[in-house]
Amino acid sequence: MNLKVTLPTTQGDLVLKNPIMSAAGTFGYGIEYEKVMNLDCLGAIVPNSMALTDGQPSTARRFYQSDYGFISSFGANNISYKTFIHEILPRLPYETTPVFIDIKAYDLEELTEFVSILSEVKELAGMEINLNCPYGNYAVPSYWKNGAQLEEMVRKVKAVAGKKILWFKAPTAEYPVQQIVDAVQDNGGDAFVSFNAIGGYSVDIETRKFRCGSGGGGGYSGPGIKPYALMCAHNSCKTAKIPVIGGGGIVCARDVLEYIMAGAHAVQIGSANLMRPDFMERLIEELQELMDKMHIESLDEIRGCAEYI
Repeated sequence: MNLKVTLPTTQGDLVLKNPIMSAAGTFGYGIEYEKVMNLDCLGAIVPNSMALTDGQPSTARRFYQSDYGFISSFGANNISYKTFIHEILPRLPYETTPVFIDIKAYDLEELTEFVSILSEVKELAGMEINLNCPYGNYAVPSYWKNGAQLEEMVRKVKAVAGKKILWFKAPTAEYPVQQIVDAVQDNGGDAFVSFNAIGGYSVDIETRKFRCGSGGGGGYSGPGIKPYALMCAHNSCKTAKIPVIGGGGIVCARDVLEYIMAGAHAVQIGSANLMRPDFMERLIEELQELMDKMHIESLDEIRGCAEYI
């Protein structure tokens, strides 16, 4: 049985050991998990998002375990890329497991500067560009909401990325799938991550306060949103000529196969990491057992096989 996944990119084929990787914001910076699981077993590692500079600590609650998932709100709680590269990246198995940095940037100028800097870091396989950009600049609408601005963003970061692979991650909202996927692939994007989160709030009626985030809420993800996230993956796959990385609500190997059968090349694991720190290593083992039971020799033979009734 073969769990390998080949992602064709503008820089040549990227071969992953398996389709399982972390989702930014749910796996720390990777090293927090090294004592409970073998990081090198993963297909790829995507640490928490980071910015050019260190963020500001906040007293706001960053996670709240809601019904069927989690609400998360990080705000400016992040380390700078310099801290990550000098103190954390050397401890990750980057030589055998590709590492992708998820980027926070205040505007397009900062984003292109950041990508240009990271393009020189030989230990990185590439970058994940979050389409919520600009991050924290509430005076400017997210670039994905304007087709021309979105295309400009993809084109400009591609121009400074050098030989790094660029993934573009869906915004934390319902989005026009075809418009966004077309903008990404037509302007040099190597892959599209089809789900991020949806907005969510929760109120503590005893204290009369919102339970997460300085603004009252954050991104909601978990098993409860899997049907929606699976739809995002499938609709993206119908449009995309580049690989689609699915995710959202995965809690078992059967969920992984659903995403692959819907057309995804690989999947990101999010909220399940918060429930069990060694989840992804166990998921890979479970996926091997399930494929063996179902007589599936490779993921290639089932990718996109799901049919309409």
